[in-house]
Amino acid sequence: MELAEFFLEEVTPAQGGSYHCRYRQTDWGPGIWSQPSNVLELLVTDQLPSPSLVALPGPVVARGANVSLRCAGRIPGMSFALYRVGVATPLQYIDSLQPWADFLLPGTQAPGTYCCYYHTPSAPYVLSQRSRPLVISYEGSESSDYTGGNLIRLGLAGMVLVGLGVILTFDWRRRSSAFGGLLAQQNCV
Repeated sequence: MELAEFFLEEVTPAQGGSYHCRYRQTDWGPGIWSQPSNVLELLVTDQLPSPSLVALPGPVVARGANVSLRCAGRIPGMSFALYRVGVATPLQYIDSLQPWADFLLPGTQAPGTYCCYYHTPSAPYVLSQRSRPLVISYEGSESSDYTGGNLIRLGLAGMVLVGLGVILTFDWRRRSSAFGGLLAQQNCV
């Protein structure tokens, strides 16, 4: 088996893309080539694109149920790290041959806000941008949060309406007495 190397010098982002190779032997007929190789995805950047982070089966879990968070990038063979917002160190770290990694969270630790990153597995390390935050909550906790929030909003709206009513009443009384005094002055003249 012979080996051929192809060099790209001073690589620019325009040279990024999908590459594959073929070979042919001199005793083969014209136009006859081997099957194409596996595709090599070349990404030229100083930072990898952000991954997606999704919860399997979903972001709302039953109390005590485990949840799996899938951090998916675009390139296979990366190292992935899962973070919980507010915690400086990664919760879990996985090297994956796939372009994604699945992080299993025990149900007791699941609720919270998470994000993930991925990076090249060896030096020179290139880090991705951060995924969008993903909120994991227990079933039923969202509705009670919304109900409590709505009650607070309704209470504040009621207080504002009462305050406006008081202001309007004082203003009406002030104008009524001023108007009455004006009428009295006109009658006296």
